[in-house]
Amino acid sequence: MDVELSFVMAATSVAAVLSTYYVNHNLKQGPVKASAITSLVVGVVVAVLLAKGWLVFDYLEVVAVVFIGASFAAMASKGIVESFGLIVFAGLVFGFLFTNLGTRFNGYGGGLGTKACLSVLAAVGLKRLLIGAESLRRRGRGSQAGGLRPDLGK
Repeated sequence: MDVELSFVMAATSVAAVLSTYYVNHNLKQGPVKASAITSLVVGVVVAVLLAKGWLVFDYLEVVAVVFIGASFAAMASKGIVESFGLIVFAGLVFGFLFTNLGTRFNGYGGGLGTKACLSVLAAVGLKRLLIGAESLRRRGRGSQAGGLRPDLGK
């Protein structure tokens, strides 16, 4: 696996989810408009950079595609992905999936959308895992020797 490609995909994905999530939830533009606005800006910037030859690197053409796909993940509601930390995780998962799965999901509702869905599901799974671990930690802290609650012995 190419380390440079992985880094570019991860950075692009994180930038996409953060900017789209911010425009969606903080600027109250809604998910579709947020994805469209941020993707349009990046698409135009990449097109200008390529046309003028100002900044060219091996993966510049792919940056716009990755950005658009990752912005789909940031269209999730705040009830599903309620923090910037979880949306960053979803972005990293999207970048990983994009880099490592190639076109394997084409034909399943669209490759970018499917990868975005999987990345949001991974973020939701992480959230539930952390909530479960916190719940177990609290239960373990609340018990005393013998498994009795302290307030029952009084």
